[in-house]
Amino acid sequence: MRNKSQTGFTLIELLLVVAIIGMLSTIILSSLGSSRSKSADALIQQELRQAQSQAELYYSSHSNSYGITNSINWCFASGAGGLSTVFMDSTVENIVQKAAFAGFGTISGSRLTYTACGSDSGTQSYAIAVTLKSSNTSAWCVDSSGKSKLETGLPATSVGAESAMALSASGLLCK
Repeated sequence: MRNKSQTGFTLIELLLVVAIIGMLSTIILSSLGSSRSKSADALIQQELRQAQSQAELYYSSHSNSYGITNSINWCFASGAGGLSTVFMDSTVENIVQKAAFAGFGTISGSRLTYTACGSDSGTQSYAIAVTLKSSNTSAWCVDSSGKSKLETGLPATSVGAESAMALSASGLLCK
C-alpha cells in the first residue's frame, strides 16, 4: 500500500509512457522516409525538365543540332567521351548529374549509373531517363519531342533506365 506522503509514478506507468512514445516515433519516422523518397522523385522530375529546356537552348545555339551520335547508353560523367554533344554541354551535364544523384545514381568509371542518355542523329532526337528513388523499376523520362513522363516496369538494374526509351521512325523518344 502506498504512503500518502509518497508521490510520483510507478514503474508500470513509466514503462507504458515509454512504449507509447516508441510506437509514435516509429510511425513518424517511417512516414518521413517515404516523404524523402517523394521529395527526391520531385527533384528528379524538376531537374530533367530543366535539362530539357537547356537541351533546346543548346539546339538553337548549335545550328539546330544536338550534336549527337546514334546510341543509347549511360550518361557520361565529367565530360567523358570527348564528344561535342548536348550531353557534354556543362550546363546539361550538371543538371543530369544532379537528377541522377537524387535517385540511385552514382559514378561508375566515367558513367552515371541508373541514368540513360540516348540520341539519334538521323532524326535529331534525344531522350534522358533517370531511375526514381522511390522505385528502382520506375524512371522519369524526357525527350526532344517535349514528353516528360513516368515509365514503369523497368528492370531493377543500373542500366534499367535505358528501357524507358524506344527508337522509332520519329527518333529516340520516351516510350
